[in-house]
Amino acid sequence: YMSNGVLVFIEHRNGAINKSSLEAIAAAQKLGGALGQSVTAVVLANEAVAEDIAGYDVVKVIHATNEKLAAYTPDAYADALEQIVKQVDPSLVFLTHTYQVRDFAPKLAARFGKSLISDCIRARVEGSNLTFTRRIFLGKLDADVSSDGAAPLFATFQTGAYRPDQAQKGTGAAVEQVAVEIGEVRMVPEAPFQEAKQA
Repeated sequence: YMSNGVLVFIEHRNGAINKSSLEAIAAAQKLGGALGQSVTAVVLANEAVAEDIAGYDVVKVIHATNEKLAAYTPDAYADALEQIVKQVDPSLVFLTHTYQVRDFAPKLAARFGKSLISDCIRARVEGSNLTFTRRIFLGKLDADVSSDGAAPLFATFQTGAYRPDQAQKGTGAAVEQVAVEIGEVRMVPEAPFQEAKQA
């Protein structure tokens, strides 16, 4: 039994899709096509955005719902996406390279015992292997990163690695609504006197 498919996280704010989400779709379509893997998109808590994304060439759009997803918190997003990743069982998870993703994605990847391959500038397929290239040392060197093969693999692409207009439209994908469970969301930092006591 093999994990299969590419899951793409769609970031949106106030109903507007972040254009790097379209870049992530373009990356997933291109690499998924080369690997013979289908693309599924996941949208947290916005049905209108899920319907928009259904217009792209993806097999389906998962619309994850929970009232705690209304406002972004890293815990809630990690909880929701952990459940969706477990349900979809993809071999690859592509995310936008944004501050929001940098905030929650390492936490999400860690729950699967994985690291996040972040800020990739390109990826190439050789046989059934995927190699990611990232810039290191302030962009002076390119480093190739290959996965150990165990799914899921989490990666983000640098803005501009793919173009939003490379995301191919489709004939209309099904939108599947999935209610996710989210643990207690801590909105406020703990009061300073508690930390002082521990010191």
